[in-house]
Amino acid sequence: MYGNKNGKGITFYNITCGFDCETYTDTEKQLAYMYIWQFCINGVVIKGRTYEELLEFFGRIKSILKPKENNRLLVFIHNISYEASFFLHWFNCENAKDNFFKEERKPLKITHDCFIEFRDSMALVGGDSLEGLAKKYTNTQKCKGDLDYTIPRNCKTKLTTMADYNDNVPREEEYCDNDVLILSEFARFVFDDIIPKYKKLPMTQTGLLTAECTNLLKANYGKNIDLWYESNIKRSPADFDTYTIQSNFLYRGGYPHACVDIVEEEITDLMGVDITSSYPYVMVQPIFPKKFEFVGKVTEDRVNADIQKGFVSIFIARFVNIKSKGVHSIESKHKCLELSNNAIIDNGRVYYAGEMLVYLTSWDWLNYQNYYEWKSVEITAYEVSETRHLYKHIVQPMLKYYKDKAQLKAQGLPYAIPKAKVNSFYGMCVKRLNGEITCYDNNGFSTDEAKTYEEQVSKSITCCYDGIFVSSYARYRLLTFASDIYNKFGIASVYMDTDSQKFLHPTKDLINYINELNLKIEYDNKANIEFYTEYSPEFSDLGCWDIEYLPWSMYAPESKNTYIKRFKTLGAKRYIIELDIYDKETNTRKIKLNQTIAGLPKGKLLEQYRTIEKCFKEFSENMIISDCKLYSHYVDEPYEITVTDLQGNTDKHIELSCNALIPTTFNLTLDEIWQEWYVNYVSTRDAREQRII
Repeated sequence: MYGNKNGKGITFYNITCGFDCETYTDTEKQLAYMYIWQFCINGVVIKGRTYEELLEFFGRIKSILKPKENNRLLVFIHNISYEASFFLHWFNCENAKDNFFKEERKPLKITHDCFIEFRDSMALVGGDSLEGLAKKYTNTQKCKGDLDYTIPRNCKTKLTTMADYNDNVPREEEYCDNDVLILSEFARFVFDDIIPKYKKLPMTQTGLLTAECTNLLKANYGKNIDLWYESNIKRSPADFDTYTIQSNFLYRGGYPHACVDIVEEEITDLMGVDITSSYPYVMVQPIFPKKFEFVGKVTEDRVNADIQKGFVSIFIARFVNIKSKGVHSIESKHKCLELSNNAIIDNGRVYYAGEMLVYLTSWDWLNYQNYYEWKSVEITAYEVSETRHLYKHIVQPMLKYYKDKAQLKAQGLPYAIPKAKVNSFYGMCVKRLNGEITCYDNNGFSTDEAKTYEEQVSKSITCCYDGIFVSSYARYRLLTFASDIYNKFGIASVYMDTDSQKFLHPTKDLINYINELNLKIEYDNKANIEFYTEYSPEFSDLGCWDIEYLPWSMYAPESKNTYIKRFKTLGAKRYIIELDIYDKETNTRKIKLNQTIAGLPKGKLLEQYRTIEKCFKEFSENMIISDCKLYSHYVDEPYEITVTDLQGNTDKHIELSCNALIPTTFNLTLDEIWQEWYVNYVSTRDAREQRII
C-alpha cells in the first residue's frame, strides 16, 4: 500500500521507519566500529550486529515490497552525518540524484539501492537533539542517561536488559530500542502532518517553512505568480559574482563584543537586558529596499540626506585613519574588503586602521557615525532605494506561529515547536544560493554546477537583500540603544551579543526609561503588524527590551526576579555569570552559574571545578579542562580491528570508513594581537578615560 507523494514522481510507502547504530571508539588506535544496529519498522524493532546482516535485511524488505522505480521506503536517522561516516561505503548509492549533501561530510538524504531513502530527522526539526525531538513529537521518550561509551563492546557483547535486573529500569537494550522507536513515531507525525500539509517532504525545517511560504505566495498571486518572480529578479543583484560579493561583505551576523576594560575582572553591579524576538521584530518593519538604483560616487552629505528622506542604500566606503570612539569596535576584520597592515584589532574587530575598505548598508553607516571617527572617507558604488515591508507570504505565517507560541506560553503549555518555527524564518531569508553542488554515488564524491543564477533567483521567494537588511537593522537597534543609554545616563554597555546587552552600574532611571521605551515599541508595532494581519495582545512584546537580570545592588530576597551576583568575561562569547534566581517549583531562591564559553560544552566548567567560587578564580587565560569534549577523527580507508570486551568476548571488525570521536582538551587562549594591544594600550589610565561608549 502506497502512502504519500514527494514530488518528482517519488512515492513513499506509508510505513514508519527509524534507524540507528551504536559504536565504540578505541581512543588509543583512533579507530571506531559499529557493534549493533537497530531498525524500527511500524513500531517493531529489529536488531543486528554486522553490516552483512543489515544489507540482507534490506534485501528482504525489498523482496517483500517489490518496489517500482519511483517507490521509496522513508527511514529517519537522527544526525545522519555520524552514521553515514560508517555505513556510506557499504550502501549501494548508484544514482547521484538520489543523494543530497550540503558538503562532503554533511548529508541530508542518502538512498540505498534506489529504494531505501534515509533522511536526517535532526535537520527536519531544526537541530534538536533526539531527546528534544521526542519531547515535542512522540510518546516514547529517550531513556535516562546514555550508554557508557567508554566500555569496550563488540558484535559478540551481550547487552544488558531490564529482565537481567528485574527492576523495571531501562538498560542497554531498551536504550537502543527507544532511540529508533522515537524515530518511527516521528515518521508517523511526518506522514500525518507534514507531507499532507506541504504536498512534499523538504529536508530541513527551513525547507518546510519555505514550502509553506511558497504555497501562500502562489495562492496570493494565482495566475500572476510569474509577474512576482519577474519583479523579484529585477530587485536582485545582476549576476552571481555581484551576488556573491554583496552576500559575503554586506551581510554581517550578530555583534558579540566585550569591553576590554572589564576583561578578567569580576563585575558585581551589572544588569542584563535582551530583545524579545529581535529578528522577527525587524522583519515586520518597513526598512527593506524596493529596488536599488545605481548612482556611483557620492559624498557623505548625499548618504545622510537620503537617510533623512527615508531611503536605504548600499555602498563601498574607503576610510582613512579610522578609529573607534569608545570601548566598542564594531567592524569585523573579516568583513573588510581591504585593511591596512597597521590595523589594530580589538578581539576580532577593527579598533584602528590607516586605511579600510568596506561594503556598508545605510544602517551600518549610522552605526559607524556613532562608534567611529575618521580623517576622510570616499564613497563609491552607491545604490539607493525607497523602502518597503518584507513580503506578506513570509511575515504572515511567521506572525501566526508567533501568536501560537505566545498563547501556548500564556497557558503554561509547551511552546517549543512554534518558537523554533518563528526563529527559522530568519534562516529562510539568509539562505545562500549555490554556486555548485556536492554529488555522491558509488564512485565517491564529485561536484557539479548548480542551476544557473537566473534559474535560482527566478524561483526564489526572497531577495538576498532581505537577510542583509534584517541583520543590519537589528545591529543598528542594538548599537543605537547602547549609545543612547550612555548619552542619556552615562551608563556603559560593557558586553553585547546579537540581541542582548549588559550595562555597568545601572540605575532605576534606566529601568524606567526602558519601560517607557517598550510602550513606544508596542505602540509602533500595531501599525506595522496590521499591514500583515489583525493586531492582537500576543504581539505586544515583539521587539521590546526585556530586563532579564537585575543588578545585585537592587537585590530583594522576596522578589521573583533574577539577579546578577557577579560577571566575568575574557572576550566575545567567553563569559560566566553567577545568578540568584527564583525557583517556581520550590518557591525558594537558588544560586546558579551560567557559562557561555565558545568551544567548551555547557556545564563543563562547574563540573571541573565543583564550586562557583573556584570557577571564577580559574576562569582565566590558559585555563585547561581535560577530556571535556570530543573531536571527529575521520578514517576514509578500510581497516580491521580486533577487540576484546569486558565479558571476555573477542571479535574482529571490518570497517570501510569511520568517525572516531576522540576526547580532547579545551585550552582557553586569547588572541595574541588583541592581548598585546590590551596590555600596551588599555591598561593605562588615560586610555581608559578616553574610551567612553
